[in-house]
Amino acid sequence: MKNNMNNKERKLRAFEAVAIAVSGERAKNMPTTPEIEAASERLYAAGRRMMAQVRYKEFAARDVKYASAAIRPEVMSMCGAEVRAELAKATEPEVRDAIRDALLN
Repeated sequence: MKNNMNNKERKLRAFEAVAIAVSGERAKNMPTTPEIEAASERLYAAGRRMMAQVRYKEFAARDVKYASAAIRPEVMSMCGAEVRAELAKATEPEVRDAIRDALLN
């Protein structure tokens, strides 16, 4: 499966993983109070919201074209062997499998 994360998101995820590991180690030796726990939950939630905003902006910037779910008449007129031959020409396994599932199921 293709990884769709960009470099900025990979760095942000790596930073998040390191920060979680470091804070976990520090928390083992630190006394806590309900106020400290609530503050850490708020901080974590804010970070997650920031990540969601970054992902939303990146997704919104993509030019996405949706195909019709209807099967084209020229595909409907093909016999099973012709459909399989066309599917064999597809190079991306995910695309081939999606088309196969849409046409044959």
